[in-house]
Amino acid sequence: MKVSLPLCSWLFLSLFLMTVLNPVPLHAIHEGKLQVLLVGDSTTEAKIPKMLRPAGPHFEDVIQMLLSAEEGVPPVNVVNLGLSGEYIRRLLDSGRYDKEIKPVPGADYILIRYGLNDVGRLKDFEKEFPADYHELVTRLKQDHPGAKLVVMTVIPYSDAARVERVNVMNRQVAEAEGLPLFDIHPRYAAELEKGPNMLNYRRYPLAKIPAKYHALVAPFVSGKEPTVIVLDHQLDAHLGDLPGWYGDRHPNHAGYHVIADETAKYLAPLIRKSQESGENKAKAKVEAKAPLQAATPLTEVNGFTSGIEGPACDHAGNIYAVNFQEQGTIGRVTPDGRAELFVKLPEGSTGNGIRFSRDGRTLFVADYTGHNVLKIDVATRNISVLVHEPGMNQPNDLAITESGELYASDPAWKDGTGQLWLVNLKGEAIKLAEGMGTTNGVEVSPDGKTVYVNESVQRNLWAFDRQADGRLAGKRLVKQFPDHGFDGMRCDVAGNLYITRHGKGTVAKVSPEGEVLQEFDVLGPSPTNLCFGGPDGQTVYVTEAGQRRIVSFRVTEPGLEWARRSPAKTP
Repeated sequence: MKVSLPLCSWLFLSLFLMTVLNPVPLHAIHEGKLQVLLVGDSTTEAKIPKMLRPAGPHFEDVIQMLLSAEEGVPPVNVVNLGLSGEYIRRLLDSGRYDKEIKPVPGADYILIRYGLNDVGRLKDFEKEFPADYHELVTRLKQDHPGAKLVVMTVIPYSDAARVERVNVMNRQVAEAEGLPLFDIHPRYAAELEKGPNMLNYRRYPLAKIPAKYHALVAPFVSGKEPTVIVLDHQLDAHLGDLPGWYGDRHPNHAGYHVIADETAKYLAPLIRKSQESGENKAKAKVEAKAPLQAATPLTEVNGFTSGIEGPACDHAGNIYAVNFQEQGTIGRVTPDGRAELFVKLPEGSTGNGIRFSRDGRTLFVADYTGHNVLKIDVATRNISVLVHEPGMNQPNDLAITESGELYASDPAWKDGTGQLWLVNLKGEAIKLAEGMGTTNGVEVSPDGKTVYVNESVQRNLWAFDRQADGRLAGKRLVKQFPDHGFDGMRCDVAGNLYITRHGKGTVAKVSPEGEVLQEFDVLGPSPTNLCFGGPDGQTVYVTEAGQRRIVSFRVTEPGLEWARRSPAKTP
């Protein structure tokens, strides 16, 4: 008996047999080539064009070929892991991320395009989408630490208002996460001006097509529910007047060539710059093992006010510090020193010490003029008051525990005295100590059992035993210094304290027993605070008020807060 199958059915069968009889690992060994990973929904996957034209070249192949023709760009392998119908929450919850995205070897660039399905699936898109995106970015950074992540906008797809709603959020996410934005929308929209339906395929139920055309469309029919799928305009003359004939806006081959062309144009200079400057993965690994070195400037002189303080590093390696260009602001600085305004605090508020929550979504700010501890949603930049306490003199520096509780130092400079507060998980401020000297830097030990606080004027470093409820007991002097003042301090994973020596122009590395192990020159007289960051957590960033800038130096152990935000490196 002879069996007759429509063309598309043969194509489905061919693809199935190719997969089963000639299995090829999805993540091919790329033999030293740069690896570009595409993650997204159906507009990334290109399923239908691949099904109808299995010989290719496919979307990812075109990107690869275009990049290979670019001068100064090494061989590139492009892996397409887009999936039809996918949105970020489904990617994470379905297990596909762990099975397919996480195992990709040696990813150098990851291009992320989501939003078209998310906006229809999420109850509160503007709130849930940034949160889901943040979770995805966090996991990608942990699983692909050498990769450069890029947020993409979506192409013109449905109605313009819906697409713009999605792209507004994509732009906000890129900014909040400190990631570059690849805006594909303008190029695709410009190409559509040449013909509004030239870049999308046609997909239409056979049942809605007049019977007189059934013989004509037979080569294009496939599926359990017979559907006409045609990649170009060859049937438009006959069926173009049918309602919804042009309704499916998925890209056809021409559409994917537009996306591929723009993608190659975006990636080529990025790759060249990385190759020329040595900011590729191999150099990052070398730098991560670099020996101790003298401090070097990160930002320009006078980029901040004399109130420069903070600082804190996000998961992307950006450094946040208060009073950027003017009081009452927070600036964000990229690892290569580019500074910009992150937020302006509410009227009457001025930041000092800042800390990130462990998941990186919230930035806590000691607001010394408002007698507040503020919290900032990093994705939306919404600022709210975590706690307002009139009994505070002026909250100065913050320490955060592994569970998220905060300790706040609270000096009264005029009187030369100070207090210490606990801000618990309920947002309540509890006074722990009063009648101390000018309390300033505060930190919690790696095991969570000790709270350290220093006194700027008195030059004392104190330790307290931390109780189960967060309260303190067993106050004891760790060390008294003979000269110069103190300011902010942080702990490394070994328990050593790095203390800014205000007036001396150094950061002192001090053991838990009070021994000064090393001092680092910070290129200015007035270091105010510090944090740990960099690719391995062993770069110390110091805010220095004399030059009103940030400087950095390398150390041998990662910072405690950095390690806690990086599960693979948590001690």
